[in-house]
Amino acid sequence: HYNNPSSSTKMYPEPQTARDYVVYGKLLGNAGKVEEAAQYFLIARNMEPDNPEARYGLALSLALMGQTERAREEYEALQRLTRQLIEKTDKISRLLRQHD
Repeated sequence: HYNNPSSSTKMYPEPQTARDYVVYGKLLGNAGKVEEAAQYFLIARNMEPDNPEARYGLALSLALMGQTERAREEYEALQRLTRQLIEKTDKISRLLRQHD
């Protein structure tokens, strides 16, 4: 266990999954601790490179920190992931329309 930097009174378990790191990144970002949030989003992104929430949080944090080139790279990766997801959902939509 460790004490979450965004709250001095609550104890939170050590993050283990990419989802945990994303949640903690959001908590830190909402508390104004953007640099710390970026570290959590980076870990989540490294654990799951195709995790759009991790990419979004990292891109946003980097942009807020003025690291525009790194933010742009993450943003572009997020855009590619988004297009891939849309293509996949379009396939499902076409299949469903065939059965209507």
